Amino acid sequence: GGGGGAAGAGGPARWDKGGSALAMPLLCCDDVLQCEAEIAAEVAMDLLGNFLERNEGEPDMHIVVVVEEGSPALSALRSFCNISDPRFVVVTCGLGEEGVCLSRLKDFGRPCAFLAIESDRFFGKGRRPCRGRSSEVFDASGPSLSSPPSSSGGAGLIGTTPPTALGKATQTRYGKTLGEVGRAYPVPLSSPCPLYVSQGVETVLHVVCPSMEEGADGYVGTDLARQREVLGRCYHSVCEAFNSLRPRK
Repeated sequence: GGGGGAAGAGGPARWDKGGSALAMPLLCCDDVLQCEAEIAAEVAMDLLGNFLERNEGEPDMHIVVVVEEGSPALSALRSFCNISDPRFVVVTCGLGEEGVCLSRLKDFGRPCAFLAIESDRFFGKGRRPCRGRSSEVFDASGPSLSSPPSSSGGAGLIGTTPPTALGKATQTRYGKTLGEVGRAYPVPLSSPCPLYVSQGVETVLHVVCPSMEEGADGYVGTDLARQREVLGRCYHSVCEAFNSLRPRK
């Protein structure tokens, strides 16, 4: 299931067709990347709040964060949320349904043309992650209609599956790119991709995220200041990419 509510006061913000709306999970706060919920929430609220303040004259801009109901991530968001801007919205979902919810925000009345998902440095190969909530976004993009199935190994979040429409679009745009941790890479979608046709998702932003799991790709160590710094770069890069691509009225 899914629901939603604006974080902070001020009543509901004006919501158009979602052309200037960006949705994401609480980055790195999951079983794969293993960032502590408090750190993830503190950094997110700081960076997203500053971004909205810098763009206070943009009433059609929205930021949506999807989190599991009853999760440590949601509790941390409630503790650290100092954003009273009604353009900031938290959408809650059932256990393990964050990726599915991200892929169906139009069904919840929160259409978003931009989705940010967690990726690793090898995202350019376009392979569906074998674990983590990003995999559901790949699945929701539908099968690729322009390439035969392929398989090969990988590292970190990369798995072996037939290509998806998002995977093919990613590979076409970034096939030889080794991603930089802390940077977001936009991939435009188009018809007949179901995410584009039925949900209005026009761009997926691959965020090359740090990992707090020792030995994993993108591991940034146990230093909390370092974790905050790299995670902050992720949010900054996502927001800047979104701001440069979103339509202006």
